Amino acid sequence: RQMCIRDRLEATRRAIGIPLVVVASIFLIYSIFGQSMPEVISHQGLSLKRLVGYHWFGGEAIFGIPISVSVSFVFLFVLFGSMLDYAGGGRYFLSLAIALVGKFRGGPAKAAILASGLTGMISGSSIANVVTTGTFTIPIMKKTGFPATKAGAIEVAASVNGQIMPPIMGAAAFIIAEMLGITYFQVITHAFIPAVIVYLSLFWISHLEACKLGTVYYTHLRAHETD
Repeated sequence: RQMCIRDRLEATRRAIGIPLVVVASIFLIYSIFGQSMPEVISHQGLSLKRLVGYHWFGGEAIFGIPISVSVSFVFLFVLFGSMLDYAGGGRYFLSLAIALVGKFRGGPAKAAILASGLTGMISGSSIANVVTTGTFTIPIMKKTGFPATKAGAIEVAASVNGQIMPPIMGAAAFIIAEMLGITYFQVITHAFIPAVIVYLSLFWISHLEACKLGTVYYTHLRAHETD
């Protein structure tokens, strides 16, 4: 049991770093020796056997609902979403976004937002969004007049919110459905409207920023590069 705890702490150190290991160690000590703490924060204490059982076999443990749902459902959705992305789905959504909103003021920023939302529907990954859309939209945003920091901020905001865009939504939708005892379709139906509102607000903010900065139109930029 001690080896199990030690291995988990070592894995945490390698994956994330020392700070989380320190925090986890403090709570482990508190769980075992809680009966010796001051009265305000004291509890009955846990045996090492019960503590290890809770961390490994409980409903919220490493082999609990999140891992079960990830193995059963999330893996399949992420796998086929990645296959679609590598087959050109991400680039298609990017080209579609440029065609739809590239002619407006701040077009590259709006294209980044729209493309990230569409890509998030198949990937459910913030990193995949940045890699697929950001490598193209960030340089174009800078060329049309957006500062580098704001171009990066727009891409990050759009890509991160792609993770809450139905139907994939990372692992969140499946875990919510499992824990609440409702269908997956109900989860993505209720999540769709808030996700759309988020992207509409990003559109509006990017438009205001483009007007304030006086950015050039993407079509003008393309015409100038052609000349």
